[in-house]
Amino acid sequence: MEFAYRAADPNGKTATGVLEAADAAEARRILRNRGLLVLELRPRRPSWREALERLLWRVPVPQVALFCQQLAFALRAGLDLLRALDVVRRQAPGRAVRREATRLWQEVQKGRPLSQAMADRAGTMPPLLAQMLAAGEAAGNLDETLARMAAYYRREAHLKQRLRSALAYPALLFTVAAGLVFFFLNFLLPELLKVFAETGARLPPLTRGLVAVAGHARVWVPAGLAALAGLVFLFGPGACGRVRALRDRTVVRLPLVGRVVRDAVHARFARGLALLLRSGMPLVRALELLAQTAGHTRAEAAALAAAREVRRGGRISSVVAGEAFFDPVVGQMTAVGEEIGELERLLEELADYYEQQVEAGFARLVALTEPLVTVVVAAVVGLLVISVLTPMFDMIKQVRHLR
Repeated sequence: MEFAYRAADPNGKTATGVLEAADAAEARRILRNRGLLVLELRPRRPSWREALERLLWRVPVPQVALFCQQLAFALRAGLDLLRALDVVRRQAPGRAVRREATRLWQEVQKGRPLSQAMADRAGTMPPLLAQMLAAGEAAGNLDETLARMAAYYRREAHLKQRLRSALAYPALLFTVAAGLVFFFLNFLLPELLKVFAETGARLPPLTRGLVAVAGHARVWVPAGLAALAGLVFLFGPGACGRVRALRDRTVVRLPLVGRVVRDAVHARFARGLALLLRSGMPLVRALELLAQTAGHTRAEAAALAAAREVRRGGRISSVVAGEAFFDPVVGQMTAVGEEIGELERLLEELADYYEQQVEAGFARLVALTEPLVTVVVAAVVGLLVISVLTPMFDMIKQVRHLR
């Protein structure tokens, strides 16, 4: 959630702003790490204008990866941060990333750290990126951090692209079928009914049923579309609280899709934690930050529980092994990594394994859904054709009988 703050720096100057944190205690800890004395802190919800702006100007994940890669390359080439941002903003491919890069360049010109400037507009860029840049600035390896984040977001973009590719063909077939049904019910069927009425042809049960469906469809289709839009709005990316938890529970129980989603969450959990630990972030802080970016309510709750356990002197593996959402291998690999002191390496191997499982899951999803969708669309079109041809044949028989 977001918090609005008013704080004083070591020179006594007052600073105000907005930051993203899991709770008020974490927000105070972030501000203390920035060297600020908190004077006022309160929860803040973005206004509808800010929410709309973030929606319109949110930087797509592929462009986030490109931004990180270009900025890392410029810094490694010897440019200072200000000149590197100037180069990136001039050659950024999209309006959203160019606008954000320009804003960051202007803020850095004023003497602000890059991570703080990015955190002020959480939602335009991923919140994880600002936190990672803060760690990179503190460790003095901002270019390496940016290169790691570029690789991280390239993987995320690849998984999202695979999902879109898997859904593209079924979505196209359904769209074509819906268009054909709409054209048939609203334009072709009324004309055919006029012809049948003039000739006195008797309509078979299938055609009569289709006529009844067409009459009700004019009323129920707009209502159904409105209900569908409401469900998308309610359970979409902006969902929160119990609604989001219900959505996450439902999705992982869906046939075909649920296993792929679960594997993707496992991969993101392992990859994200490995990335945070590689950056030198303390384990508890890494888990708290992972809880904001895990992408699933069960994984986020497990990350927070693991942070509490580690703070008490326990292990991550004890929490992960006790969470039914995670596969047993996740808890086992985490336990082995903690025992041999190579948790980051084993988490990366675990992430590689689950990313391969996600790829295989996408392939299975495409292989199973494409024939199924093709059969369904063919059945719908065939039903429409039969409902028209049957009374036409009856009408032809009547004409021949009259002759």
